[in-house]
Amino acid sequence: MIFRIFNKDLPLHSLLFVIGEGILIYLVILTMGFIWFHIPSFSFLTRKMLPGALLISMVCQISFYFNDLYNFAVTDSYTDIARGLTRAMGVACIALALIYHCIPSLVIGHGLVTTVMVVLIILGFAWRYVYKLVLKKMMLSERILLIGS
Repeated sequence: MIFRIFNKDLPLHSLLFVIGEGILIYLVILTMGFIWFHIPSFSFLTRKMLPGALLISMVCQISFYFNDLYNFAVTDSYTDIARGLTRAMGVACIALALIYHCIPSLVIGHGLVTTVMVVLIILGFAWRYVYKLVLKKMMLSERILLIGS
């Protein structure tokens, strides 16, 4: 199944990958926030947490896009993926630092973003490794035979 977004064809598996990666980023932020602050009520419903977590997720995914991490034809080796992830996280950290300087109310916690970025590099690489493995083994594909004229 192919979706058309902004006059560009986007396969379903690519769309699911981007959504899954956004959820992964958001869950890492929530988990690290819980570990970092040791507050049981530190959840996605907290007014301070939600805008900051969405901002980090959005900045990271935009950075991934501009570093060609969603173009699987460009990033075919694992060293390219690791290099691109590190570069994208560096760009995301700089962008978040500029945003936090301009709008300090969006800061979630001091030191939390750095920890989140390190964990995201590791989990992002694992996520892409598993995704590539699934695509290579064709686990999400189904062979069909069309008969007719």
